[in-house]
Amino acid sequence: MKILMKNFYLILISLFLYVCFSCKPEPKKTSLVTTSKSTIITCEKSPKIEIPEDTSRIKIILGTFLGNEKRNFYGNKAPSNLKVIWKFFLGNGVTRVGTKSYTWAGAGWTGQPLVFTEDSIPYIIQGAYDHHLRRINALTGKEIWKYKFDDVIKSTGSIWINHKATNYKEKYVLMQGSRQGCNKSFNELVIPSYRAVSLLTGCELWKLNSAKTDCYSRDVDGSSLVINDTAYIGLENGIFTIFNPDKSAAKQKDNMLQPYIYGEHTLYNAKDKIKHGGDLVTESSPVKLGNRIYITSGSGHIYGYNMVTKQIDWDFFTGSDINGSPNVTNDSCLIVALEKQYIEGCGGALKLDPSKPPSKAVVWFYPTENKKFAEWLGGIIGSTSINDFYNQNGTYPAMAAFMGIDGFLYVVEHTALKNQTLVTGFDNITKYQTPKLLFKYYVGPSISTPIFAENKLITCGYTGIHIFQFNEKGIFNLIAKTSTNSIEATPTVYNNRIYIASRDGFLYCYGDDPIPKIKIENLTAIKTSSEIKIKQSNIPQKTGTATTIKEKFYLITGSFSIKSNAEKFAQQLTNKGYKTTIITPNKDRHLVTIGTFDSKEVATAKQAELKQKNIDVWILDH
Repeated sequence: MKILMKNFYLILISLFLYVCFSCKPEPKKTSLVTTSKSTIITCEKSPKIEIPEDTSRIKIILGTFLGNEKRNFYGNKAPSNLKVIWKFFLGNGVTRVGTKSYTWAGAGWTGQPLVFTEDSIPYIIQGAYDHHLRRINALTGKEIWKYKFDDVIKSTGSIWINHKATNYKEKYVLMQGSRQGCNKSFNELVIPSYRAVSLLTGCELWKLNSAKTDCYSRDVDGSSLVINDTAYIGLENGIFTIFNPDKSAAKQKDNMLQPYIYGEHTLYNAKDKIKHGGDLVTESSPVKLGNRIYITSGSGHIYGYNMVTKQIDWDFFTGSDINGSPNVTNDSCLIVALEKQYIEGCGGALKLDPSKPPSKAVVWFYPTENKKFAEWLGGIIGSTSINDFYNQNGTYPAMAAFMGIDGFLYVVEHTALKNQTLVTGFDNITKYQTPKLLFKYYVGPSISTPIFAENKLITCGYTGIHIFQFNEKGIFNLIAKTSTNSIEATPTVYNNRIYIASRDGFLYCYGDDPIPKIKIENLTAIKTSSEIKIKQSNIPQKTGTATTIKEKFYLITGSFSIKSNAEKFAQQLTNKGYKTTIITPNKDRHLVTIGTFDSKEVATAKQAELKQKNIDVWILDH
């Protein structure tokens, strides 16, 4: 907190207090608190933590909706079966639609888990309908921290690495949207439905107000795209917002710290308001192609924002409600999903070449059936996906996959046209070429996005999950399915695991058996609340015959910069019946051990036993 000193007496008082409190124990830091249920990181008001020398501890695997700036990466390796490895109860929460309140469970559209690793341990980030954003251990399904919003969370977050940060906890920034707030009036001055928290601790960094506009929503369902430390996002109020995500540039406004706004552009016009009324929402996530950022809008437009001129200079109009995010193909085109709403023709998938004027930009159109489900009239509600990222050598056909409200999964070869075949377009007048259909399969209605991973395709929907495998000729086979869940979210795959949130209230981890083993000993960086690296050079080394030190394996359960705090923590564990010791590998770190062993095998077995009791420990060999 910034304190304004107005006179000499206040300065003297401040100096006096500083001298007094400098002798007190250090203030409470962000810490890993082990409970019987989970390991929760609590927030703090403590001094900054300097960036350690080894910044390779954190690796972002999937850091935004559909993976990257092209929205064409969905994870690395997909499993071949759907065995439940673990499940985590996300719970439920109340939200308001119009004047009515509803209780929703689990997570929904778009809801794709993000993935990152810390010291080779994978973690996922999941927003949920219980109003919370969580960091969860992807191996065990154990919660690390959670942050509460004012309403249910539908969208997928985005992770940004702030290379200018001087505080390690603020180096990895997680930006996330939510609905407007179930206790907030639509007409309120401030609705902070887009926020940033520390990826490492879950502590809040800033909030962004979604202002009132002609649109009837102030939610945030889209994911931001960060290019050269500038963030781009379409808010549901219909405003394309360009901002600085760095907390150090944020300003106090409307009684909260808000990011610095570079520019704002309205994603609808007067004609759209006449036809769509207040349904002008932007729910998609932007992509980058060349020097433009492209984003789709519920007003029926695909806009191109020029990063050089800082103006929207490309506008393809469909008139449809567009919810899905575009993909950028290897041949520098966009593939966009259209819903059947506000248009005379069918919804479906559209490929555009934005290097051409909008009037000549259509490469092909593939219509889906106009079959009603729930409140939807047809078309595609989710996004399309493409296999371009996994097909750099051209081993497989260049494919685009999408699921319609009509219940079908469609896979087309997006670089091949169906010979001498024209289809009626979304306006029910214009004729367009259409792509070659490779595969069509009934999976049931879905608003999720299918995802590719190498030679597999995973779909999720209201009737469950399907895993398909395909060969070089584009021939598909169903290899696994489950019908136990009703799913609206988009899945993520990582290391033969599928992570997906369901409307039954749970986040699931599916995959092959057995669980892959991950080497966790000999870590170059110790997992601590302050994220400070312990230098191995300060630990006695096993060198030579005469000076060999017998190797010990320590199970570490806490790390502290002040020894008295380590002693208090050790005493708490001792009171619970655990045998503890404190080791000091360097003068700045005091590690609390819960066991010391001569054998790595015995230490690993004990670690597994403790994890069954929800006690997180890691191995240090010494």
